[in-house]
Amino acid sequence: MAAYSFAVGDLRCAVVEDGRAVLPVEGMVRNVPPETWKEALVRGGYSASEIAFSYNYLHVRSAQHHILVDTGLGPDNPAQNEAFESRYKMRLPRVQRDGSVADQLQALGVAPGDVDWVILTHGDRDHVGGLVDVAGQAIMTGARYVMLQEAWDFWNDEAALARWPEFMTSFGRQILPAIRDRVIPIEAGVEFLPGIALLAAPGHRPGHAAVSITSAGNTLLHVADVVPHPAFVEHPTWQWAVDSDPAQAQEARVRLLGQAADVGALVSASHLPFPGVGRLVPLAEGWRWQPLA
Repeated sequence: MAAYSFAVGDLRCAVVEDGRAVLPVEGMVRNVPPETWKEALVRGGYSASEIAFSYNYLHVRSAQHHILVDTGLGPDNPAQNEAFESRYKMRLPRVQRDGSVADQLQALGVAPGDVDWVILTHGDRDHVGGLVDVAGQAIMTGARYVMLQEAWDFWNDEAALARWPEFMTSFGRQILPAIRDRVIPIEAGVEFLPGIALLAAPGHRPGHAAVSITSAGNTLLHVADVVPHPAFVEHPTWQWAVDSDPAQAQEARVRLLGQAADVGALVSASHLPFPGVGRLVPLAEGWRWQPLA
């Protein structure tokens, strides 16, 4: 299991890489020519043909709490994956993984029952899959779960869900009912724990959230799926093709990265190359991604 530990003030944090995949670069960016996208990748020292795509989630430990920010992909179920691909005529990324979420937490010295807060940035499978085991039962049985009110409303609005491609909502519909009675919908900007709040980051999915974590004068901004690759830090106006509303996601990216840069915050993201945490160095158009490790 890959894990990277660091501190934010008095908080002990660890990024866990739940899995990794290799994705083609074609079709990833909407609003720039493919040649421009590939040239930027090469300038940054990346491949012009494929992208290493991490699936990261975050553990935060305070004196009183064990907090997870998202939960990764969850149990690998080849039969379910095959049925999904056959039904929806799409190929899921082939992800290399190192054990279950429970195994990964145990490697950090944390029992699943120790986790008392789970923050869900949105309902895609690679963020909520680890909520349950192979039998579909909740793993963090003593936890409370928080989502933005907008996100929770979306996942409970069958009329809204019906307007979306079913392959985008299928896993959330299977997984989220297991925690329904313990979800606390909250408004953006409200501290539900000392120094911790969700921030609106719309565009990737309805109710998509970033997480602001502050302790002893230090701040970590976890932007979840606002930034899928370091090239989007350098070029924040580029649009990721898998965003539900790419223009809205672009606005959120520019705004949130600008806020992080203004206060010198650490930034982490769900799919940046592991460990996916670093700082922003100003450039003409955006920022250079400077990973901690």
